[in-house]
Amino acid sequence: MKSIVWTVLAASAGVALGLGATWASIETPPNFGVVHASPWMARPKIGALDADPYSKALMAARGEIPTSAAEGMTLTATHDSDGRRLNAACAYRLSGAMPAANYWTLTVYAPDGALLSRAARASLSSAEALFGERGEVSVALSAEAQAGDWIALAGKGRFEVYLRLYETQISTNAYALDKATTPAITRVACP
Repeated sequence: MKSIVWTVLAASAGVALGLGATWASIETPPNFGVVHASPWMARPKIGALDADPYSKALMAARGEIPTSAAEGMTLTATHDSDGRRLNAACAYRLSGAMPAANYWTLTVYAPDGALLSRAARASLSSAEALFGERGEVSVALSAEAQAGDWIALAGKGRFEVYLRLYETQISTNAYALDKATTPAITRVACP
C-alpha cells in the first residue's frame, strides 16, 4: 500500500514539475537564435523547419502563424529603448527609420496575444503612415488620441509592440539589424 501511495505522489510531482517547466518555457522562452536591436528582438528562424522547440511552443501557445524568412520577419518589443517594461498606462513615441521592407505593419498586443485595444486603432501600416523628409516615422502610442500617426493603448499593465516586415532583405540576414536601422521607443509620460 505504501509503495502505491509513493508511486502516485511521485507521478503527481513529476506531472506538476513537467507542466510548470512547460509553462515557464512558453512564458519566457530561452533566447536561442534571438537577434537583439534594442529595444527590438527577432527570432529569424521561427518560421523555418529547424526552428527551436521553444519558439515553436511559443507560437502554438499564442495561436500565431509565424512569418517565414521568405515572406519577411517579425520584430517584437516588450521594453522601451531605456530598458523599462512597456506599460499601457504610459505614453510612448516610436520614432526613427524603419528597416528596409516593401511593406510593414506595427501592432500593439496584450501579453496573451490579443489586440490591446479593440475599440480604437491598434495598428498602423506603411501604406497609411506619415513619413518625414528622410523617410523616418513618428508614431504616438498612448491612451489619448494624438495628432499624426497614433496607436491606441488601453488599460494598464504590460503590452508588446510587433513590427512585421514583409519582403525584406533583413530576413535573410537578421544579424544586420541594429539600433540605427530600427525605430526607438521613448517613454513620453507615465502617471
